[in-house]
Amino acid sequence: MDREGIIHYLPHHEVLTPGKTTTKLRIVYDASAHIKGEKSLNNVLYRGPITLPDLAGVLLRFRMMKTVIMADIEKAFLQLELHPSERNCTRLLWLKEIQGEITKENLVCYRFQRVPFG
Repeated sequence: MDREGIIHYLPHHEVLTPGKTTTKLRIVYDASAHIKGEKSLNNVLYRGPITLPDLAGVLLRFRMMKTVIMADIEKAFLQLELHPSERNCTRLLWLKEIQGEITKENLVCYRFQRVPFG
């Protein structure tokens, strides 16, 4: 830890699915990866209290209604902003020039401003 707080670099790799029409290439981040004997980012994240209602009660109340409205919240996690003091925990290194050597000049350090996983 330094004056910037806790710093963690997220390992990532590409996943190619040529058969898909929308997303043939996507980047996957591994917050469970860790150095031998050390903890991963997933191990040290504060989970917080579970504030969701009991699922059985939700389902029972759902079935009692005459009319219901449902919505898909697939992208909801992309709306959660990371506190500026915690953004250094989601850093990643990216090559400026993919064909170039891995040097300090060819690397860019990015960090997420929104929660990249849920």
